[in-house]
Amino acid sequence: MKPHKLVLIPTFFLMAISSSCSSNTVEESESFSSFFTDERGIPMALVPSGAFEMGGNNGADDEEPVHALILDDFYIDQYEVTNSQYALCEATGLCDSTTDTSAYESSYARRSYYGNPEYADYPLINVNWDEAIKFCEWRGARLPTEAEWEKAARGGLEGNHYPWGDETPVCEIGARNGARFDDNDACNNTDTVKVGSYSPNGFELYDMAGNVWEWVSDFYDENYYLSSPAHNPAGPEEGMYPVIRGGSWNSSSDHLIVSDRLFNDPKSGSFNIGFRCVRTDTTPLLLPTNVPEGNRSLSLPPKGFASYP
Repeated sequence: MKPHKLVLIPTFFLMAISSSCSSNTVEESESFSSFFTDERGIPMALVPSGAFEMGGNNGADDEEPVHALILDDFYIDQYEVTNSQYALCEATGLCDSTTDTSAYESSYARRSYYGNPEYADYPLINVNWDEAIKFCEWRGARLPTEAEWEKAARGGLEGNHYPWGDETPVCEIGARNGARFDDNDACNNTDTVKVGSYSPNGFELYDMAGNVWEWVSDFYDENYYLSSPAHNPAGPEEGMYPVIRGGSWNSSSDHLIVSDRLFNDPKSGSFNIGFRCVRTDTTPLLLPTNVPEGNRSLSLPPKGFASYP
């Protein structure tokens, strides 16, 4: 069993639940566009409503029991929030600076990172939980719940270890089972990589495993799965530490498993924590007709603190 660690730095039941939803659920999901670009020029993908199984039986105790849930439709960012996207919000004064000192302008291995055009499409880091929440709110969005994040990461697969299935992760750019992680061998990575460098999962979401850990809205409770509501669970009402998901560039492959859970101090950002946002008003938003060029901050096409290993 994996130990729980506070990260300071940086099917019958399922069938029964499914049948309890009316057939209109799928029909309603099909009425929504699979993709849209929000008002800030950021591409999002639809995760359709329905049942899925959350948790795992081969990891830490807090991943058990595997339990069936039903979630409503939601849209989620196809990519992790980038440096250039956050800079747009910061320029308005509505988002706090993540670079209070020159040290936070760097990444683990790069002296100049945030604000450097070379890394505009790389994931934002050194962002704490409150800063992530503010950015999502600026977009009319919010952080995903832990259940939403896991359903999105699974990409429509059930019972698999990784977003792409069960194949062992590799670090080759573009690989279907690729991710940015560290195995102290061939994948001895030392920093982040441009978002979208590996193949997407079944929902056309990129980097749901590796690159940076991602904040979610839930507070951590190792026993929450024992009493979690079966419909749209929102996490414990209170707690000390929010959950982070997905693993990062300096995580072992164990932390790339979609059911893996860690937590972090909400006031502490790190060189390997980022986030993405969700929209739950599933009416597709129209791309504004007059979007400033700077708002088209992601050059990729919209197709389609764990410091220990």
